[in-house]
Amino acid sequence: MTRARPLLEPDRETGETVHIRFDETLIAARPEDTLATALIGAGELMTSRSPKYRRPRGAYCLAGDCGTCLVRVDGRPNVRACMTPVREGMRVSSQNTYRPRRLDPTAIVDKVFVKGMDHHHLMVRPRIANQIMQEFARNLTGFGELPEVVGERGCEHIAHELPVLIIGAGPAGRALAARLREAGIDHAIVDRLDRPQLRAAPALGAEAPALAPVEDVLADTGVFGVYPGPKLGLEGEEEGPDRALVAASEGGESSNHERLYAFRPRHLVFATGCREPMIPFANNDLPGVVGARGLLAALRRAGSRLSGRCVVVGEGEAAEG
Repeated sequence: MTRARPLLEPDRETGETVHIRFDETLIAARPEDTLATALIGAGELMTSRSPKYRRPRGAYCLAGDCGTCLVRVDGRPNVRACMTPVREGMRVSSQNTYRPRRLDPTAIVDKVFVKGMDHHHLMVRPRIANQIMQEFARNLTGFGELPEVVGERGCEHIAHELPVLIIGAGPAGRALAARLREAGIDHAIVDRLDRPQLRAAPALGAEAPALAPVEDVLADTGVFGVYPGPKLGLEGEEEGPDRALVAASEGGESSNHERLYAFRPRHLVFATGCREPMIPFANNDLPGVVGARGLLAALRRAGSRLSGRCVVVGEGEAAEG
């Protein structure tokens, strides 16, 4: 069991502890942690190997964008560690690895193919050798294994007809929502992040516009489709002016109940912000390399700080923080 947090230490002591198991290791985390911050704090930087070339992978953007922190949680594959709050008794496994990981034979790929492995041009002759190699490569690829069980989840369908739908609850989206509220215009604002992550976003300057409160956001709600209307409108709906049908779902991996929203807004506003880029340098995809902006937000959410020294590449407000 890990008792120390070698890479992170708490800013404030709450006295509460949550225990999760990652592969063979029992980890003590705090209720404010996501799986990503709990694993980083315990020194477990590698969460999986890449689906094609077996490269080690770990959390990078810490904002749900890059998908390099995929883990298996309680038998469900492809869960983003940076988007998943910890809870007592969670069973978490790394993906595309063999356990125990210290005996993982695929680690030899890092030693043999130092410059990367291209199995498309590996062992092309003779044909039988190529067939064996391709079959071996196919067995190594993919995103985890199928779920252990398929649980039953309740589902509630909610239809909304409204003037404005805002997708994205960052500063721009919530500033617009605040102005619409002042003008008395009905609207909704959705974001895939949960409320603790939205609150952990960096504070704006004194001259920043007023923002709608986080409580007004349909948080933890991911948009999975935007369709033209009225051909794909709601069942039984009368013909009317063309409006986009926006499909969204609310409910995390651990929830037994999910809400499916069908929005039919007159105006659709995308305020999805930007994505953390990867600065091009050798081995920038290895575990332990993280985006500064996402790391700062993750530390604020978890109430933690770095306990050791780190190397900062780049410049700007996030790098200075």
